[in-house]
Amino acid sequence: MTTGRNTLVCGRTQSGKTYWTIRQIQHAKRLVVYSTKREETGYPGAYFDAMDGESEKFLQVWGWYERQGKPYRLVYRPADIFDPREFERLCRLAYAAGDIAVVCEEIMTYCKAGQIGPAFKTLLTAGATRGVNCYLLTQRPFNIPREVTSQSRRAILFATHEKTDCDYVKATFGENAANAMASLQQYQYVDWDESGKVEVGKA
Repeated sequence: MTTGRNTLVCGRTQSGKTYWTIRQIQHAKRLVVYSTKREETGYPGAYFDAMDGESEKFLQVWGWYERQGKPYRLVYRPADIFDPREFERLCRLAYAAGDIAVVCEEIMTYCKAGQIGPAFKTLLTAGATRGVNCYLLTQRPFNIPREVTSQSRRAILFATHEKTDCDYVKATFGENAANAMASLQQYQYVDWDESGKVEVGKA
């Protein structure tokens, strides 16, 4: 299996984080998106909405593709975005599958400090060895659990002027990242990696 990595993507609604993520996963042969939004988000693939009773259908389709060894792109909308149980099930399946891109939208709705489920923790800490590429999306970087940031090898940080967010970026990703973020224009982002390298890009 190839080696994967976790990427934290922070940005407010309409900042460009979803567009950036879609570009990153466009060539993924196997993709699962845990989508907390009810509207169309632009992710490529077949959509399943648990509110319409499609959770079992989603699992059946995913299982069929796995058994057939075929590529797939699946987008799952949970019934309750604040209930971590569906997300935990998806994490277990993604880890077992391996060689897969997993997009986790708005992680702060089901991932609180000190309350990260065991399946999600396993995906974060050991998923890369199974070729899992996790894209961890959130509107604000402030108060992201340390279990998430410590396992993220890359961070994409869109502009914010909230003092708590700016202070958090400085403390977590360094002064260079914070200084670069302070001068970002619309749709621009700071691209940070674990080596401390900081670049500015545009979605």
